[in-house]
Amino acid sequence: SKSKNLAPGNALPPAKSNGGFAVSTWLKFDSTVGHGYHIARAMPLFHDNDWEPKWDGWDNYCWMLYAGGDFTSLYTKSARLSANGQQQEGPMLRILDRKAPDSWHFKGKAYRHFAYIVNVSDSRMPLKICIDGVCSGSPGIDKFSQMSHLSNYPPAADCRQTGIVSGYPPEYQDLAVNQSRIYLNRRAIDDFPMTTWQMSTKYFDRPLTDAEVESLFEKDPDPEHPSLLPIR
Repeated sequence: SKSKNLAPGNALPPAKSNGGFAVSTWLKFDSTVGHGYHIARAMPLFHDNDWEPKWDGWDNYCWMLYAGGDFTSLYTKSARLSANGQQQEGPMLRILDRKAPDSWHFKGKAYRHFAYIVNVSDSRMPLKICIDGVCSGSPGIDKFSQMSHLSNYPPAADCRQTGIVSGYPPEYQDLAVNQSRIYLNRRAIDDFPMTTWQMSTKYFDRPLTDAEVESLFEKDPDPEHPSLLPIR
């Protein structure tokens, strides 16, 4: 089924400047379809010609999580502006699902466990995606993963950390963050809704350690079959 949910940006605690965040969720896909944006943090943009808030769509995102279809992705904005003062795309990580073995594909109406992690302090691997206990950075999944825009490190783990907000006058920095939004099951502004079932979504206001990620996948049970081993 499709659903639309919207929350104010301050519903999530702000990320620390040298920290990040993590999201854990269980998603269940249809046998043939099921994909879309799971969570997107977005904010209005202000331009110095009129300083009115603008909601245009893609450019409004601070970070986004996408799953299913041809790839599972973690998008960020850079905390740095370009040489000509423009907002840059931050590091982006994709797992190319369709290139993985057939047994890995998201189908069959079974819940799969995902974790997305942003670690601002890790310049080598600031983003991580884990699926059923296997994380990017390990040989098995890295055959099908793709990191881009790493030269635009560091990623912004919060709207206030984005390069464009840091260039606003102080009063507009606060206004942009205070008017930020959390889009659930879609991205700004109501585009590409996620068509899956989801359960047990958790947000952590810091990046998780490897030990915490392992514990999460070992102890967070399948929503429909709690007796099944969480790591497949």
